[in-house]
Amino acid sequence: MIDEVDKLDRIIFEPEEQRKFIENVASKLNVSTPFLAGLLAINRRTLCDWKREKYHMSFIHAKTLAQKSGVQIPTSASLLKWNKRLEKIGSLGGKAMFKKYGRIGMDEDYRRVQWTKWWNEKGKYQEHKILWKSLPFRKPMKSPELAEFVGLMLGDGGITRYQLTVTLHRYDDHEYGIFVCSLIQKLFGVRPSVIISKDALANDYRVSRTEMVHFCIEHLGLVKGNKIRQKIDIPMWIKRKRNYLIPCIRGLFDTDGSVYWHQYRIRGKDYRYKKISFTSASPPLLNSVHESLRKIGVWANMRDRDIFIESRAAVKQYIELIGSHNPKHLRKMNK
Repeated sequence: MIDEVDKLDRIIFEPEEQRKFIENVASKLNVSTPFLAGLLAINRRTLCDWKREKYHMSFIHAKTLAQKSGVQIPTSASLLKWNKRLEKIGSLGGKAMFKKYGRIGMDEDYRRVQWTKWWNEKGKYQEHKILWKSLPFRKPMKSPELAEFVGLMLGDGGITRYQLTVTLHRYDDHEYGIFVCSLIQKLFGVRPSVIISKDALANDYRVSRTEMVHFCIEHLGLVKGNKIRQKIDIPMWIKRKRNYLIPCIRGLFDTDGSVYWHQYRIRGKDYRYKKISFTSASPPLLNSVHESLRKIGVWANMRDRDIFIESRAAVKQYIELIGSHNPKHLRKMNK
């Protein structure tokens, strides 16, 4: 490790090590996850995402936890320098553009950066005549695929006045992002734009259609703005049908769930088996997921803001009845 780091630099743990590190810190300090988040002056959801290994931890925050608790950062962990990562991405992007067009469009890059800055700071809060027009999209009939789309939107999706966005980890969920784009295009006839975040290791898969926003709110039961404050829940049209409920749960777990290994030792013998968890800050959604799993035939336990599928039988039932379309989860499920 090196001491001079940028605030965006990330620490790369081996699989399962990031979760164990955070749990060991909490245990050593004898505090809860919300307390740890307050200690680091970050959002509780951010720490939960780190604990579920959805994103790589900030190196600065990992170092702070190690210093305050005395828990050592594993020697196998490595540092991902943000500036070097950006240089690599820029180099690969430049080579791809030169191969495709025979030139490097520096002016186009500058224009895109400036437009994104304007849009995030001012543009999306203003009225725009071009957005008043009803851009074409397909209005899909209710189906298992549409229910899965609702599930992933309830998980990592967001809706503003003009846009629908699904935010996923840039690297860990890259393959799942391809699935999300294909699903949206199949359902709505629109290919999402992929926006690379400059402040986090995330990609936004975004569709800009005002009428599509209205359709998702009025006909699918999704909400615009803060999902937690509005106490989101699984829409009734999905709850009523098992063949809709199963793919909706899959979409939720593929975005806000995790698959991890639980290890323990009894009488000198090591044991290791898979567990599945789901996290949400919306009590209605959490209760609905818990009830739905049992209705489907998967036994789960609910503690605080988490749902755990812990027994081997229950994990097997989940994999067989619900499964996953997220390759990151599938690789762990199939081990």
